[in-house]
Amino acid sequence: MHGLVIPHTMEELSSIGTPGAVKGNMEALEFELYDTQPYVTTVTQNLTFFTAADVNNGFVTNMKAAGQLPNPDFFAPRVVTLDVITAEPGDFPRLRDMYALLYGTTAGQSPFMEFLYSGKPYCHFSLATVPAAGGPTGFSTRTAVEYGNNGFIGKGRCMGIGPDGDPSILILPLQAFSWQIRWPAAVALTATVALKLAMHGTYYRQIR
Repeated sequence: MHGLVIPHTMEELSSIGTPGAVKGNMEALEFELYDTQPYVTTVTQNLTFFTAADVNNGFVTNMKAAGQLPNPDFFAPRVVTLDVITAEPGDFPRLRDMYALLYGTTAGQSPFMEFLYSGKPYCHFSLATVPAAGGPTGFSTRTAVEYGNNGFIGKGRCMGIGPDGDPSILILPLQAFSWQIRWPAAVALTATVALKLAMHGTYYRQIR
């Protein structure tokens, strides 16, 4: 069923289409702020995300500035996701790689990720509890190609919601923030992979 067509005067259309005519007005849009970092097999033990600005037309990160939001932008994240991007689907070792990344290979010591904002730590999560944003699910027949991802797709790990339903973390402009992932020891993988970490929420920017 089609929506109702409402006629507007030229003045009404101008007001609807250019709310930025009032200086300082902000617009809000659903947004994914993301960054991608390589995990080098047998080498990587720490990764830090969101520290560099986009120089690859949005294919690696969509950060406008290194380690912070430009003025006057704000971002209210609701959930965080982590995708493990491997080479082409392979056989059983690919699923074993996924397990080693999420749980580590040091008995009793699990890798974790932590959000840092203005020098303070928030959202200390076990790596295995942060699901993927997308990608294929896993399957294994031992005679066919396998593919695996980290957990259920599209849910995300909540970063905190206040009593009013709004996100409990608001990233202000020009304030340093990052995510860090740490493993107790470097993990040996079939091949180097990339980790894409994304925060999903509402982005506020000035209407120009």
